[in-house]
Amino acid sequence: MIKLENHLGWIDISHEFLVNLIVNTATNCFGVAGMSNCNNRQGLKAKLLHKEPLDKGILVRYKKEKLIVDLHILVIYGMNIS
Repeated sequence: MIKLENHLGWIDISHEFLVNLIVNTATNCFGVAGMSNCNNRQGLKAKLLHKEPLDKGILVRYKKEKLIVDLHILVIYGMNIS
């Protein structure tokens, strides 16, 4: 759970909502084929459950008032990446 405070009060954002928002935004970008596993734990979890985890390819952390997002994406073959 991420908690932010502004002049109107507190804002609570669930981790699952934030992950789904970022994954849906990234996969809808032109040239992105999908998400890749970030680490071995995600790959093992997918094999054990026989389905893709919701947080596949994304690590979200909140440290010292900053949101840190690591994306691991698969790009379409031949796509120019800047």
